Amino acid sequence: MTGVLFLDPGADVTRRDVYRRGRELGARVVLVAPRLGWERDEVDDWIPANPAEPAAVLAALADRPPPLGVVNCSETCLETAAAIAARYGLPGLPAEVVARCRDKVLMGERLAAAGVPMARRYVLRRAEEAAAAVAAVGRPGVLKPSTGVASRYTVRFDDAAELAERVRAFEAQLAGHRPAFLRHMDGRWLVESYLSGTGYSVESLVAGGVTTHLAVCEKGPITGPYFREIGHVSPPDLPTGLREELCELAGRAIQGLGIDNCVTHAEFKVPPEGPRLLEIGARMGGGSIRQVVRHATGVDLLDLTLRLALGERPAPAIAEHGAAASRSLYPPRPGRVPRVDVDRLARLPGVVAVNLWMREGAMYRLPPHGYGEVLGVVATAPTAAEAVRLADAATAEAARATVLDEEAMTA
Repeated sequence: MTGVLFLDPGADVTRRDVYRRGRELGARVVLVAPRLGWERDEVDDWIPANPAEPAAVLAALADRPPPLGVVNCSETCLETAAAIAARYGLPGLPAEVVARCRDKVLMGERLAAAGVPMARRYVLRRAEEAAAAVAAVGRPGVLKPSTGVASRYTVRFDDAAELAERVRAFEAQLAGHRPAFLRHMDGRWLVESYLSGTGYSVESLVAGGVTTHLAVCEKGPITGPYFREIGHVSPPDLPTGLREELCELAGRAIQGLGIDNCVTHAEFKVPPEGPRLLEIGARMGGGSIRQVVRHATGVDLLDLTLRLALGERPAPAIAEHGAAASRSLYPPRPGRVPRVDVDRLARLPGVVAVNLWMREGAMYRLPPHGYGEVLGVVATAPTAAEAVRLADAATAEAARATVLDEEAMTA
């Protein structure tokens, strides 16, 4: 028996609970990943393949018994999950829905037809189109890949000259190696109007055509031209009616894209003219979002994802558990990551989780050469403001203790 496939292109140690929860639900956990390290003791089997390459994974599965389910742990594996589900008749998103969700150009077209408000946009193929793009969307603006993930290669610009310079720099950087999530860009970059205001996300469950909105999270402020998220808090203090409006738009986007039997993550900005959808992911939010939602509502997005993969239609009970907030550590300079005393950070007031996203000795780089965070903390409190304060305090303590070795970068 093959068991349930877990697609994970670059597992970190915080995925232990993903595999453990799979086992608790009675699944035989089979990891599909390029390499096997610490996961050896956490999974039941390993298939050495790049889970972001559908053909490679299907070939690796050819001589095995059919899997019982497939769990996608990354945006980059959506196509592979759909291919496996189609091959073996498993629960999952159809390929045409995945195509709409992975390609931001197709997504925008579908959502515009569904009446979902978004930023003005222009599809750019050459740096020489920068002036036309700025004329279409205004300035400042945002440049992003048409098939990007995790805000990589996403940057703000202030005029056409800077936009053209950014496009040329990104294309030069990608000329030597284009990551799997950018291989279907077909030369298309998205240029969008920059939206001021607070950012939010809506976490939802779609099962059997019924959408349940589980939580609304407020994003922390983003500084600098690159869009590295610093954290979330739930439930946020919202103006009257805004939660309902965000959830209504998320539901309209889900329906417009044809998403079903899936956990979703919809991202918004709220400028003075009203909410605008940035994009929606057909999978649970990444980073610490799952922990924030679980501590704030009692609902585990991972548990819902696993149950959907096993063919169930979960009906979560949402409850108020106070507030939870996450904050991320992005050191201001590049360097080698030292040993981090996770246990000491976990004992700080209010802290309920410390996620070490980068291993000791790993190279931390600044955008556009690297986008990862060293670690993230999650704190809980009776109110959103207090949860954010505790998470900020723990992150500040982590920053003081995490001194990167810059010399080792060139050693």
